[in-house]
Amino acid sequence: MENGIRILVVDDEDAIRGVLFQVLGEDGYQVTVADSGEKALEIFQKDPHPLVITDIRMGGMSGMDLLKEVKGINPKSQVIIMTSYASLETAIMALRAGAYDYLIKPFEELDLVTATVARATEQIRLTRENQELIETLQKKNEELEVLNKIFREQAAYDGLTGLHNHRHFQEALAMEVSRSLRHGRVFSLIFLDVDSFKTYNDMHGHLKGDGVLRTIGEILKNQLRGGHGGTVRGG
Repeated sequence: MENGIRILVVDDEDAIRGVLFQVLGEDGYQVTVADSGEKALEIFQKDPHPLVITDIRMGGMSGMDLLKEVKGINPKSQVIIMTSYASLETAIMALRAGAYDYLIKPFEELDLVTATVARATEQIRLTRENQELIETLQKKNEELEVLNKIFREQAAYDGLTGLHNHRHFQEALAMEVSRSLRHGRVFSLIFLDVDSFKTYNDMHGHLKGDGVLRTIGEILKNQLRGGHGGTVRGG
């Protein structure tokens, strides 16, 4: 049993409200009582309770109407209907309308009441856990998608120059060729070579050479940003 769960008890009979308030309070539940459907709805609108126990026949708003209002505000809230044997058919209608269970008045055994409430609170607990699990999985999926996007982006670039790598170049080239054939357009492909780069490396070392490549990469990227865009592959 999940102690501390909030329960709203609704009945126009003082004795019934008193019995449920005492019995459920002793079991550790936080019990709020209302003597009419209207008052219960006002309470629920301000503070949706996970569990509502309501009489089905009351002066004014009926338990069936309250059930519909509760489910409209918070479909996850469970509702237990209290009824007499004479209104058993109405209780079955309430089950079809979304009620969790029903109790027959007068109560023959209070243990039946507490057992029914315990089953309802267990259902509430399972629903909460499932929702938390779904939210956790959604969050993990979102985080995984972000990481995958980062990895995809990183996989398309050369670590030294920051330019697109050979794999991305081949994909971009195939796409541009297909697009030009489809639309009857032409595109340009420019090859650049760094003159005397090997000599520069031999004279100044590979670290200096790497710096030259990075600088050239930045120059090319900046020039493309100022123009019509394109793909630059280093290496």
